[in-house]
Amino acid sequence: MARRSYTQPARRSVASIVQFHRWKSLLIIVPLIVLLIPTYRYLVDGFNFAVHAGSNVFPALSNFFYVMGDPKKDDTAETKPRPPFPYPAVLPVAGTITYTVAEGDSCNSVLTYQMNMNQAGTIFSDSKPETVAILNKAIGQDCHKLQPGMKLRLAPQYPLVALGGVVKKVELAATPQEKAVPTPTPLITIPKGATASDDEEEKKPDCAEGCKLTVQVGKQSQDTVTVFVYSSLTVEEGAWVWVQGQFVRQTVKNFPNYPYAQPGVTARNYLLQACYFQVDDQLDPDVRRCRSLEPNTIEDDGGSWLLAVGGAGGLNHWKYPVKVPDNTPVLLWLSSTDDGKLEYKPGNPIYRYEDNGQYVPFK
Repeated sequence: MARRSYTQPARRSVASIVQFHRWKSLLIIVPLIVLLIPTYRYLVDGFNFAVHAGSNVFPALSNFFYVMGDPKKDDTAETKPRPPFPYPAVLPVAGTITYTVAEGDSCNSVLTYQMNMNQAGTIFSDSKPETVAILNKAIGQDCHKLQPGMKLRLAPQYPLVALGGVVKKVELAATPQEKAVPTPTPLITIPKGATASDDEEEKKPDCAEGCKLTVQVGKQSQDTVTVFVYSSLTVEEGAWVWVQGQFVRQTVKNFPNYPYAQPGVTARNYLLQACYFQVDDQLDPDVRRCRSLEPNTIEDDGGSWLLAVGGAGGLNHWKYPVKVPDNTPVLLWLSSTDDGKLEYKPGNPIYRYEDNGQYVPFK
């Protein structure tokens, strides 16, 4: 009996010790796990950072040595320069002015006094009835049946257009009608002692014999015009140019001197011949005058109509004494001066374009 009473407490003591050590182990393991989890995440993040940094460092080092080996290449070559002036959001656009027929009016008198068209009776003549028929269609009424209160659509004759923009392409051209024909570029051998820059300098287009310029004149890349110009100025791609020229007129069969543009047509994608030309801040005083363009009636009319858009990249450049809001298409009358120039004078007619295709008095 004494042996039994001795053995039983011993067994309970061993079990108690084992149970105690189990709890002690848990008390040690749990804190270790809590500490190891963030440590593991820290190590993983550090490893990922090192890999990412290395992936950036090695290409950067490679690019550094590549640029050092080729000093002509730099990051700025990939950056498109901003134009010095903001492109207008809209382009100059052809439109008409609504006129209400008064007592005693005729088509000839209306065009003469309302549109300053002193050659109206010659351009639209009863001796050439087909021209009068075309005029009837343009104004929306029969010239031989005018009555007070009728509405006429009056368009500016042989209008000019004012534009500013960036030169995208320069080509030599013999005539305004010449079309660009792509030709293969021959291999160029640079003489010993010469440099590529010397060769490029020699090959800059000489526009004294005529150049065709592709000029971006609006925000959209397709807002371009082709400008034909004779100029002694150096014209390079990327230069900002200011241009005035004759706006595109509607083509009418057997009526080569038809004076009107098609209503709603903008300057986009058309060719115009420059009669005012400035490259950056350098004006060419020898460019042919607008009155020398054919056909036109500037001398007979004592001036010309001008289509333009308000803004620093448009009409503002000419500093006419009229304040036109930005991105506002306008039609204004320029008076001829004694020295053959054209200028806007206070009190000259000026109209603002509406979305319905009509020009209304500018206020």
